Amino acid sequence: ELERVAGEIAEYSGGTPLIIREVVRELLTGPEPWDGRFPPDFQLPRTVRPLLERKLAQVSPEAMRVAQAVALARGEATMDLLYSMLGLSMDDLAARCRELERRQLVRGGWFTQGALAALVLEGTPAPVRADLTRRMTTWKALRRYGGLW
Repeated sequence: ELERVAGEIAEYSGGTPLIIREVVRELLTGPEPWDGRFPPDFQLPRTVRPLLERKLAQVSPEAMRVAQAVALARGEATMDLLYSMLGLSMDDLAARCRELERRQLVRGGWFTQGALAALVLEGTPAPVRADLTRRMTTWKALRRYGGLW
């Protein structure tokens, strides 16, 4: 049955063998009997959390804010959207994106590991999440309807 969810496990783990092993272990031995699907609300295994938290702790606060916006955009992050959500100059935004890529956290507008996205979202304070979500929603509405005039 694991073959059916191998792609989702690979995306969540970023192909990291340790994380793959722990995800599979959690699926097979978790408190709920596994139904053969990858749960949309899968919880990061406790054994993996410290490893990923250490990676995130090395990121500057400004780059973490970009990571939070990327996580909230759920794979739809573009430079235009991030610029609108964060209010950074394009140069600052590009520098923060390069920092995330250099630390191998983000590649091509999404996280190298879905587990990182989950951890970043989990650690995003509610007021920050609300503000970024409002800005993203406004940007999408303006794009859809071509502005106010």
